[in-house]
Amino acid sequence: MTNSMNNGGTESELVPLNQIDESEKRKTDEPTESTINADINEFIVTPPDGGWGWVIVLASFMNQFILDGICYAFGSFMLEYANYFGSSAATTSALMSTLVGCYMLSAPVGSALINKFGCRPVGISGSILAAISFVVCTFSNSILTMIVLFGVFGGIGFGLMYMPAVISVSLYFEKKRPLAVGLGMCGTGVGTFVFGPTGKFLLDNMDWKGAHYIIAGIILHGCVFAALIRPLQSKHDRKLKLEQRLENRDAEAKGSLTKINGHSNGTSEKSEKIKRATSSQPNIRTGALGSRLNVGSINVYHSTNRLSGQKSVTTLTVEEAQDLKRPMYKKDIFYSGSVLNLPEYKDTSNTQDYVASIISLPAMHNKTTTNICSCLPRQITDTLSEMLDLSLLKIPAFNLIAFLSWLIMIAYLIPFAFTSVRAVQMGVESGKASFLISILGVSTMLGRLLSCVIAQIPNLRALLIHNIFLFLAGISCVVMPFCKTYIAMAVSAFGYGFFIGGHVALSPLVLVDLIGLDKLTTAYGITVLLRGVSTIIGPPIAGKIYDTFGSYDVAFFIAGGLIVFASFAFVLLELEWFKPKSHNSKT
Repeated sequence: MTNSMNNGGTESELVPLNQIDESEKRKTDEPTESTINADINEFIVTPPDGGWGWVIVLASFMNQFILDGICYAFGSFMLEYANYFGSSAATTSALMSTLVGCYMLSAPVGSALINKFGCRPVGISGSILAAISFVVCTFSNSILTMIVLFGVFGGIGFGLMYMPAVISVSLYFEKKRPLAVGLGMCGTGVGTFVFGPTGKFLLDNMDWKGAHYIIAGIILHGCVFAALIRPLQSKHDRKLKLEQRLENRDAEAKGSLTKINGHSNGTSEKSEKIKRATSSQPNIRTGALGSRLNVGSINVYHSTNRLSGQKSVTTLTVEEAQDLKRPMYKKDIFYSGSVLNLPEYKDTSNTQDYVASIISLPAMHNKTTTNICSCLPRQITDTLSEMLDLSLLKIPAFNLIAFLSWLIMIAYLIPFAFTSVRAVQMGVESGKASFLISILGVSTMLGRLLSCVIAQIPNLRALLIHNIFLFLAGISCVVMPFCKTYIAMAVSAFGYGFFIGGHVALSPLVLVDLIGLDKLTTAYGITVLLRGVSTIIGPPIAGKIYDTFGSYDVAFFIAGGLIVFASFAFVLLELEWFKPKSHNSKT
C-alpha cells in the first residue's frame, strides 16, 4: 500500500491527546477544498453489539447449518459413491476430505475477497458456486472427475460461504462476541444432526444424483442468508450521504428559483420564501471537518500510544481512509473470546477507542506489504500478505502449534467419515447408523457452546482447558473400536464430538495467549492452510488402512493416538522456552 506520508504528504507528528481540538487542527492545517481533518473514529465502524447483529447471527447459523451439515453428514453417501464408481475406500473417502480440505484452503482467498467486496457478495457467490458444483458433478464418469468437480469446486464454494458467516459476526459484536459466535457455531451441530437422517432419507427414495440436486437447492438458500449481511456504515459515510442529500436539495431549490424568476413579478413573494428556505439549510461544508465531497486527501488523527495518550496525524487518500472500516484490517477479526479480557481493551475507555486501537492499516503505521500481484486490488494483496506472512515461523511456540494442528486434522474427520460405515459393517441398521452422525453433530455443538461460555471467564488458562478437551477427544476416538453395541457407539460418538468441538472453539484463544493479538490473523491464515492439507490426506489414509486390513478399527486407533499425542505435546507450550518475552495478550 502506498502511504501518502512517503510521497510528500503531511509528516507524522506526536501531539498530546488533550491538545488536539478543532481550533488546533484549523491552526496547524487549515482545510482546503481538497483536504479535510478528521479523527480516526470518523471512519471506523463500531460494533452495535445487538440490533441487526442478531439477524447476522441467524444468517451465520443458517449458513453453517447448510455447509457444515452437508460436509460432515456426507459419510452416509460413501457407500453409494463406491458402488457407483467401483472405487476403493481410500479413493472414495478423498471426496469428502477434498471437499472439507478445499473449504479450509480457500479461507485466505475468501478473507481477501471480503476485505475488498464485502461479506454479502462473497457469500452469495460461494453459495452459487457450491450449488453448481453439486449439480455438475453428477455428470462425472470417473471418481477423479468427481473429486475435482465436487471436492475442489464445492469446497471452494463452501469456503466462500463460511468466511462471511464468521467475519460478519465479529464485525457486529465485541462485548457479546462469545455468545454471538457460540450461537452461530450451533449451526454446525444442528446441521449435522439434521442432514445425517436427511441424507439417508434421500438415498432411500432416489439415487445419489437426485439427492445432489435437492441438496444443491438447499445450498442456494445460502444466497438469502448472505443477503441479510448488511454492511455497517461509519460516521463519515453517514455524513457524506447527508451532505449529498443536502446538495441535491439545494440544486433542486435553485432550479425551482430560476424557473420562478423567469415568471412575472406576481411570483416575487413565492421567490422570497424559497430564498429564505434555502439560506436556512445547514451548510455542513463550512464545518471544521471541511467538505466531504470531492476530497483529495484526509488528515486522520489516530492514537500511536495508548498509555501516553499521544496521537499522530497521517495524510491518507480518500480510498485509504475508507479502508479503515474494512474487516481484515482489524486485529481481532478471528478472535472468538471475550474482548473484555484483552489488555488492548482494558487500556481503552470504551469500545470505540478499542476498535480504533486495533486497526492495522499499513498506511497509518508506515508499514509496507508484499505486493503479491500488481494486478490485484490493494485490499486483497494486503490481506493475503498478512495471512501468509511466514515470518511468524520464527516463533518456536507457533511452529509447535502449527505442527500439532496439522497432526490433529489428519485424525479429525475420520470419525465423521467412517463411524456410520463401521456401524453398518457391525450389523447396525442403516437408519440407526446414520443417526450416529447426528449424535456427533449435536455433541460438537454442545462442546463449542460450553467452550464459548468458558471463554468469558476472566484470567482463563485457555491452554489447560484446551488440552483437557483434546485429550478426552483422543480417548473417545481410541475406545470406538471396542464399542460393539449401538449404545456404546452412541456414547463414544457423543464424547468425541463434544470434546473435539471444545478444541475447535478454544483454538483462537490459545493462539492469542501464546502469539498475541497482533499476530492472530497471520496465525489463523497459516494454521488453516495446514489444516486444509492434513484434512485432505487424513480420510484417504484411513481408507487405505481399511483396504489393507479389512477393518476401520486400526484407523480409529491411529486417529485417537495422534490426538492424544498432540494433547501431551501441547503441554510443552507451558515451558518458559516457548513463552514469548513480550506480546500483547492477556496473562
